[in-house]
Amino acid sequence: MSLAKQLGLAFFAVLLIVFAGILFTSVENTRNFIERQLSSHAQDTATSLGLSITPYLANKDDLAIVDTMANAIFDRGYYSSIELVDLNNEQVLLKTNPSKHEKVPSWFSELFPITPPVAQSDLNDGWMQHGKLVVVSNPGIAYLQLWENALSAFWVVLVALIISQFFVWFLVKRIITQPIGQVIEQTVSIGQRNFEQISTIPKTLELSNIVTAVNYMAAKLSTLFKSLDEQSDTYKKFAYTDSLTNIGNRRAFELAITQILRNTEEAQQAYFGLVRASSLANVNNTCGPQEGDNYIKTVLDIISTLSNKSFDTKHLYRISGADFALVIENTSKQKVHDFASGLDTLFSQHNKSEYKSGIAHVGFTVFAQNHKLSTLLEQADSALKVAQNSDKTWQFADSLDIIQSNANWREDLQSILQKDHCEFAQQAVVDAKGESIYKECFARLSIDQNKQALPMGQLIPASVRLDYSVDLDRLIAKTLIQKIETINHSVGLNISRQSLFNDEFMQWFFTELEHLGNDASKLVLEIPERALIQDIHKIAQTSAQLKTLGVKIAIEHFGAQLAGLQHLQKTKPDFVKIDGRYTHNISQENDNQLFVKTLTSISHGLDIKVIAEMVELEADKIWLINNNVDYIQGFVIEKPSPK
Repeated sequence: MSLAKQLGLAFFAVLLIVFAGILFTSVENTRNFIERQLSSHAQDTATSLGLSITPYLANKDDLAIVDTMANAIFDRGYYSSIELVDLNNEQVLLKTNPSKHEKVPSWFSELFPITPPVAQSDLNDGWMQHGKLVVVSNPGIAYLQLWENALSAFWVVLVALIISQFFVWFLVKRIITQPIGQVIEQTVSIGQRNFEQISTIPKTLELSNIVTAVNYMAAKLSTLFKSLDEQSDTYKKFAYTDSLTNIGNRRAFELAITQILRNTEEAQQAYFGLVRASSLANVNNTCGPQEGDNYIKTVLDIISTLSNKSFDTKHLYRISGADFALVIENTSKQKVHDFASGLDTLFSQHNKSEYKSGIAHVGFTVFAQNHKLSTLLEQADSALKVAQNSDKTWQFADSLDIIQSNANWREDLQSILQKDHCEFAQQAVVDAKGESIYKECFARLSIDQNKQALPMGQLIPASVRLDYSVDLDRLIAKTLIQKIETINHSVGLNISRQSLFNDEFMQWFFTELEHLGNDASKLVLEIPERALIQDIHKIAQTSAQLKTLGVKIAIEHFGAQLAGLQHLQKTKPDFVKIDGRYTHNISQENDNQLFVKTLTSISHGLDIKVIAEMVELEADKIWLINNNVDYIQGFVIEKPSPK
């Protein structure tokens, strides 16, 4: 039982006893007072009536007058009986009234009995005695008066009890338990690494000291974790950022490219551009290093400005003194051509006489799943050299296994959606003991059952480009949800950013999950880290709603966009999946080891479990487990297999 209820019940019991005692004492005192009044009243009546009727007792013919005088007093109803007896103790006159009153409950009369006083008066005429007069007051009238007084006292006491109880409730709830409840909520929030302080300080000294102490602790811990987060950001900036341009360096580029090439399950069609500031050496020699830095910034500004306008998803890195690497995802070849032509125009506009070899040149190539990084760089470099020896500043190298027009892709996507079915491959996420916590499901889509599944690395970008991504997600999610009831383990489902921010899709998705009931708890929804950066408030709200249905949340590819601690605090996912670029060969990579250790420490502080994805080497698995990573996923455990 809560403290508020215990204190409230205790105060109520005390108040009830006090007010019951007050009520009983009040009624008892009133009863005693009424009894004394009845005694005095009966005696006065006996004396006065006796004096009045004594002269008429000597003559029996005057008894009618005595009877009339007795009736005049008795008919008022205040007497239970009036009796006149002679010297021989023979009854001369007797008048009686009922002693009960119909408006008074019998239990009240039994609880507070009134003994009617008996008063008598000797009837003497001079020295001659004629008898005696006995008067008994009527207790019925007394009971009625006592009952009415008791009712009045009861209502007064009841109102006082209610007012007192409300005051006690206010005292306990607002002055005592509310500050204690705020302290409890704050300590729980601190455990979740949310360090907001209590704004309302109670006036009670002891409670004020407690709240102030908790606020002080929250402030200190907030400073500590902000410092830790800043150190993590500083490390990431130092390790993966070019100091001159503040964009990703060669290390960040290699990690990103390697991840794209290795991720065969979720690979997306992408284009790679190698941009070279062709006149850097000449500018440094003739104008000095400072002008050389300004020249690099000028080239970067041109590329950044135009790429931001042209593409939704692009990443720019400086991989050497004069070279930039541009990675473009989810786009078409035509858009890349248009972008290259735009660069050519801008380069011409910003060209100067000191740029002897031209301001910059670009070589483009397309990613393919059989590529190696060295092959990709060789193709882009070859295209770049062609551009340096041609009239235009760019050149494109074609190397796609499957080349289809948008019309072909649209036809394939429509066939897939019309088929309204997909198959799945699954890959387990296991703990240090090898026990699976859930299995991530990868969709396998084909336009015909007899044909091989289409490459997801090209299908997904095509669906985004042609506005079919939400419909495709609906098909995949619907198929998996239909199978969940027959599955005896948890499953992971990936949903694109486009669907997460599509209100119609999410409304449908929530409706389907509600129909699942308890089976919804088998679902682990994997949200891309990029969605957190796009709109953290929307994702946090969606995550909270999903958790109310029992769905678990995993943030996948964490570290690819370098989201900060605040994103995890607001989203409160169940799992965070470290991007494969950091887990690959981690047993030999000191920089990545520091990042993973920092992320694991922060995540555990937020009660978030850490998953290392795309682990392929046994040495990497051992290192990750030894450094407190909770779960492992990758080829070192198993390859994706048909469900």
